Amino acid sequence: MEPDYTDPSHEWWARPSDGYLVPLVLQCGQEPDVLPETSRWSRLGKLPSRVSPVLRVSYWTGSSLFVPGTRKYNVSFYTLVVTALKLLVAWPVLCMLVCWAGNLGTTVQQLVDARNKKDSRYDNVWVLSREESSQKRPFPGRHPIEQDAILPGPLQEARPPASEQQYTENIRLSGSLPPSGSRVDSSPTSLRPRYLCFVRDFEQGIYETVKVSDYLAQHGDDVDLEFVFVSYTRLQFRVATEEELNKHDYQDEATRNANKKVARQDREILAKWGMDAAKRVGKRAFWLDFECVRNDDGIARSTSSSQDVYRICDIVRAAHSMIIAIGPSANDEVASILASTEPPEYKRENVTPWLRQWGSRLWTLPELLLCPGEYRIRLYVLGDQAEPKELAKRNFAERAWDDAEAVKELVDHFEGSAILTDLRLIEAALACFSRRQTDQFNKGDIAYATMGLFPNRHRPPVNKEDSGFQAFAKLSIANDSGAFLSRLISLSQPDGAPWHRVEDTWGARLSEIFPSVSITGVVGADTVMLDKVHGATIHWDNLEPEPYFDRSFGMRYVVFVGFTYFACFSVPMAFSFFTGIASIVLSDFMRLSIWQVYMWLLPLAVVFALLFPIVLISTRGRVKQPAKSRLIGIEGIVDSASIEKHLWGFNHGNLTTTNPQHYSDEDDRRDPPTLLQPSGPPAGSGTFAFTLVDTYLMTVTHFHCRIPPVAILECGSEGGLQRTLLCSYDARTNTFHRQAVLRVNRRGVEQLHRIDRIRLSLAPHPQPKEQTHDTIHDASSSSSSNNDNLPVQAQNNIAKTSTLITTSHTWGVEFLFFALCLAGLSTLGPSNSARPSAIFIFHTWSLVGQLPGFILMQYLPLNQVAICTFAANILVSVVRGGTLFHNIAVLLSRVHAVLRSCLALTLVKYMITWYPIQELPLRFLFWNVAFEGLVSSLGSLPEITFHKTSLTIDIGGIIFFTNISLLYYAIQVGFSNLIGGPKDVTWLLPHQKLYYSQRAASESFYAKAAGAVWWKHQQSLFNALLSFLVFSIALTISLTSQGVIHEDPVSGAGAVFISILAGLLIYKLPSTLFAIMVLVATTSGVLSVLAVSGFSFLEAVPFQFLGRINEAPLPLLWAFMVRQSTSWPGALGSVSLSWIGWAVGQIIIDYTDSISTFATQLPLLIVQSILWALLWVACGRESRIRLPEHSQGIFAASDRDVEDQYSERREDSQ
Repeated sequence: MEPDYTDPSHEWWARPSDGYLVPLVLQCGQEPDVLPETSRWSRLGKLPSRVSPVLRVSYWTGSSLFVPGTRKYNVSFYTLVVTALKLLVAWPVLCMLVCWAGNLGTTVQQLVDARNKKDSRYDNVWVLSREESSQKRPFPGRHPIEQDAILPGPLQEARPPASEQQYTENIRLSGSLPPSGSRVDSSPTSLRPRYLCFVRDFEQGIYETVKVSDYLAQHGDDVDLEFVFVSYTRLQFRVATEEELNKHDYQDEATRNANKKVARQDREILAKWGMDAAKRVGKRAFWLDFECVRNDDGIARSTSSSQDVYRICDIVRAAHSMIIAIGPSANDEVASILASTEPPEYKRENVTPWLRQWGSRLWTLPELLLCPGEYRIRLYVLGDQAEPKELAKRNFAERAWDDAEAVKELVDHFEGSAILTDLRLIEAALACFSRRQTDQFNKGDIAYATMGLFPNRHRPPVNKEDSGFQAFAKLSIANDSGAFLSRLISLSQPDGAPWHRVEDTWGARLSEIFPSVSITGVVGADTVMLDKVHGATIHWDNLEPEPYFDRSFGMRYVVFVGFTYFACFSVPMAFSFFTGIASIVLSDFMRLSIWQVYMWLLPLAVVFALLFPIVLISTRGRVKQPAKSRLIGIEGIVDSASIEKHLWGFNHGNLTTTNPQHYSDEDDRRDPPTLLQPSGPPAGSGTFAFTLVDTYLMTVTHFHCRIPPVAILECGSEGGLQRTLLCSYDARTNTFHRQAVLRVNRRGVEQLHRIDRIRLSLAPHPQPKEQTHDTIHDASSSSSSNNDNLPVQAQNNIAKTSTLITTSHTWGVEFLFFALCLAGLSTLGPSNSARPSAIFIFHTWSLVGQLPGFILMQYLPLNQVAICTFAANILVSVVRGGTLFHNIAVLLSRVHAVLRSCLALTLVKYMITWYPIQELPLRFLFWNVAFEGLVSSLGSLPEITFHKTSLTIDIGGIIFFTNISLLYYAIQVGFSNLIGGPKDVTWLLPHQKLYYSQRAASESFYAKAAGAVWWKHQQSLFNALLSFLVFSIALTISLTSQGVIHEDPVSGAGAVFISILAGLLIYKLPSTLFAIMVLVATTSGVLSVLAVSGFSFLEAVPFQFLGRINEAPLPLLWAFMVRQSTSWPGALGSVSLSWIGWAVGQIIIDYTDSISTFATQLPLLIVQSILWALLWVACGRESRIRLPEHSQGIFAASDRDVEDQYSERREDSQ
């Protein structure tokens, strides 16, 4: 399944090299098929090993001396003998690998860079500014973010209609409260309530609610305004007015009437207790929320939009004393009325449960904490005829709260007996309030309850639209400049815990965490702006091996590597270059001189080739100091031993496994947890398992989270260890989201980059909603009038995405194809103008090379095989050109034929691995026919005379030096980085690796194998028949190619034209492949019959134009068989068999002249036609194999499936 990068759910990240946004692509520890499915990121597949072959061979040689998992050596007579024997066997291979295995030149540079102390820090984290975020977002769904705004405007959220709001906890229920951006009035009048209930007649129980300002104007400023505060919970008392109850949605009128009756009784009893309490303390006023919190219209309601709802803590502070009213649940009273039973009676044992129900509510705790302490609190209990009980504030904790110990700490603080610091006060208050129960009609209830504990001057402006975190963050910034909040973000909370749950996975308290960041503002509902952050990027796409030598090696190693580089690379390359010149100028003296010089320098290269692996493996016991610190991420659980083999080639125990775990008293808090067995994510948790490798700390950490983190942020320390935040990145809002928190050893800020103005969110990484391709709206634009926050048109971004994925580095892929064509020139054999002995040697030894080539392709990675076949072919061709002795030349020609046969299979696998199945006919034709014809045409160009100077184009010399240049370039940059499959090379970006690998022909093997239903016995018979047909058809094509090839520019131009025409036609209409293949093969056979019949008109230009048509059927046959194959062995086996058939036919032609007769050619043409028909029938039978229903739309089981599938892909890319 190809990744859809235009999918809004796919994540992107800013790559550290230039900050450009690219799709998030992960390397895996297992095959992607066994990992849970996700559309949030793409997967590269299982980790390929990029360790240099010279290091692998060196480790194989010295493996007997190493103790796995340690830096110790196992030195004994037996191990020394085994190592010596291995070294003797591996020595010839080492001589070649040290010469061309790559990385020697770059190692010298790495050593110099390390000694010059170049930047060895982790890669930086890109924080895109507003301008950069608009320029570097080639994908739909990006939100324009105003990053300079510290305190953004309110965010609009849908609220339930008033009729659906329940009358439960507190008076802060009104949805009509306007947002306020100004600080609450701090004038002296704000220290008093706006309304108070004044008792007119205690005996008659008459009171009236009076506006305090009017009362002062009437009686003067010296009047006694002290009052009693009445505290209760609406779980126990129904206080809504009849008007409000009439608007509420009840299931029937009986329920409504019962609620009205309970509300009248409860309002009366609370007012009665308020008057009684005032009388007992000699006061005339009391305060009840449903009477004294009123809107501007002055009408008493249970809900209000007045600013008084945020000042109740100030009202409690101003009170003379407080009473607490408790009783049975109001719902129980309503139920008893509906059931016509007696209401719940007072019992002494019910007092404590009722009191605890009162204490369980959010807003009753600050009322108790802030009430005056000089008077005891009276407890009024419904149904209790005795006098109200008086209790001291400090004695309420044990009776009223389950978390009495935590509440007692706050009570002692406000009583003045144990003063808390501001940090501890916020921590304790947040811990207590987060455990309280409330029906939050305001998202910031917990924050506002905490805010009430602080003086008015330390409270931030109240904004009703703020989220709870937003409100609390502003409180923290206003009181301690965000110190508490900077500790909170470093807390490792349980998975799914809300922001206000101050629990740590390791049991640490907030006061034990020392923050290292600065919070400069609140920029969202759950997002803060950080400064002075030290961070690093996590690489998820490339587990590159560490250099041979690191920063701990001295100058002597630089000198040694330099001499090795000179002896093993520069000398052979100079020999190749001058030998090529000698071959061109045909100077035997020059050849002899070069050979004599090289014979003197060759022992030097051999000695260094032997010393280099010995020195290399002798340094493996050192403690590693990487040349550059890196953070490498891998999806899945990968053990440290496997990772170390990918980094250094062997497991020396350099890496330590560290896994997050919970804190216990038995743990040593100052040492990170180590050596824990990794486990997969909990079932149903929605999390994925990941592995993080730190090459500076030498650790491997396994963790679980929902989205892969792309950066680490060091935000604090605790217990001698650093608190490291693993953060994912939301490219749509330019925000980092905390995924996990680790406790690690101190890295030191010198290894990290300082980052400012970074947006950090504590909320889970958002799941993008479904968005259309026409318009994508910014979530923050609904309430903002800024033009920058208007809807974003996404069509241009989608076009940019297609361009980024399909065209980036296309030139590199095509250059690779050109290099393959150049390296694989004349793979079908030399031309007819060559010596018969050369033709015979080539085809005979090509047969020998097919078996080792097939085995190499089956059991070794493509990049490793390519190193040997590509470099060996070029070097052998160089040596052949400089050879002066006939016997050596014959031997080298045989070796060269074997190598070219292996190289041909390598190039076939390369093209199958890189290019779509629809492009294979065109590319096979261009490689084997068009390129050959082009070279033939250029080689036949006449001399160019200019001012009496003749210039002849030596196309052979040009190709020779081009191959030498390609080899030199490949050695310099390293074969493992340059040559391989799309997932093996390093010059492609991760998303480009996926693009090229998943569109390649090789992907169809896995699809067909997964979807087809096979019967083993029948399939084995069918494979045998198909193999026989492929061999026979290739043999007849070879035998009917007599007397056709013309070595002239016309035939070369015809080869180019025919290849391009046939290839493009098949490319556009894949179903025509078989017909065109048969047509080309039949045309070649007919021309062969006519040629052996002696017709002279074949020398005409039109027939010369078809002179190389006999080279076209075999590449088309390869493409056809690859399309029909379901596995690598089947595809390569078919290609190999066709090559064998071609070579056998050429050998038969060389041995006998009877083939070149009309009596033989015509029957061969007829037999070939019959074989084509049998192949058509056989492949038609295969295409009728039934696939499962779910596979019918996915797997291309026939030519029509391929054509339809490719047409859809072309339409998607346009």
